[in-house]
Amino acid sequence: TATITLFAAPLLTFLLYRVTIRATFMDILAQAVAAGALSHVIGLASIRTAITGNAKWERTNKFKTVQSYRHALLSTKEEIVIGLLLLTFAIVSYLIFPYQGLAMMLMIGIVYFSMSYFAAPLMAVIGVWSFKRESKL
Repeated sequence: TATITLFAAPLLTFLLYRVTIRATFMDILAQAVAAGALSHVIGLASIRTAITGNAKWERTNKFKTVQSYRHALLSTKEEIVIGLLLLTFAIVSYLIFPYQGLAMMLMIGIVYFSMSYFAAPLMAVIGVWSFKRESKL
């Protein structure tokens, strides 16, 4: 059932957006990447608010004059490290325990979960790229 859910959830999301708002495949793919990029931030904010009781809002500067790919990647270093740790854990686990069945499904799930952490650096790089492209026009 886990494998069915792994493949059915994105398919149902695709059909929902495709039928209800007639979104293109690229729009749906971009939505999935953006949702993955925000999942860590939303989860961390939820835990912090539940523990402290304070929902502090930190506004980011949307009008920076200097945009660099290095700064974009450094701003998402937490997500990069977590994604690399999860991916490394899954690869090392497979090399140590090359068993089929439940262990393999767990490793596939960890790899799938680690990919959502790599969405944040991707979105940051796309943001810098689009800013630089717009400033040239």
